[in-house]
Amino acid sequence: MKSVNSEAISSYQQLQNEVKELEEGIQESVNQAKSIESGMSNLYDKWEPKLNSLVETISTKFSEFMESIEYVGEVVLSKTDKIMVQFRRGLQLQPLDKFIQSGGERAVSIAIYSLSLQHVTHVPFRCVDEINQGMDATNERHIFDLLLKEATKHGSAQYLFVTPKLLRDLNYNEHLCVSIVHNSKTVRHGMQFPMT
Repeated sequence: MKSVNSEAISSYQQLQNEVKELEEGIQESVNQAKSIESGMSNLYDKWEPKLNSLVETISTKFSEFMESIEYVGEVVLSKTDKIMVQFRRGLQLQPLDKFIQSGGERAVSIAIYSLSLQHVTHVPFRCVDEINQGMDATNERHIFDLLLKEATKHGSAQYLFVTPKLLRDLNYNEHLCVSIVHNSKTVRHGMQFPMT
């Protein structure tokens, strides 16, 4: 009969203890993961309805504004965050994408989305820098009219609209203040912006 190697037995028992510790560690990690997932699920259930309500408000305003200038649009909450638009009658709504819409169409969509956001965020003023860049004259006029209507509503945030150019004969009202900054040696004194 061969003698039993006491070192081998000791090593085997040590490995068994290590395996048991690892199994317990794995089980503890699984339990922690389940607890974290449960906590995340509870948080999601609390904020998801509020988020959906905000997105619905933004989408409603976005759709109204797009329809007012004879386009179609909606804001959709998804894993990839999409704004859906339609600029030509008879086409399906498509995601706002630099490969699908022109620069002017994207500018219109972004301008309208910005106006839609004001219905869920409250700030004392907003600064809009060159929102009309890339738009054709028709869309620029539409966006300016929407901006004027929204910015001069009672209780609306004050808008600072910065642009290097404006179309002629835009609509104005008594709540609008136009300031023109000239930076040239050739500017004549006393030149006034024509109000119509």
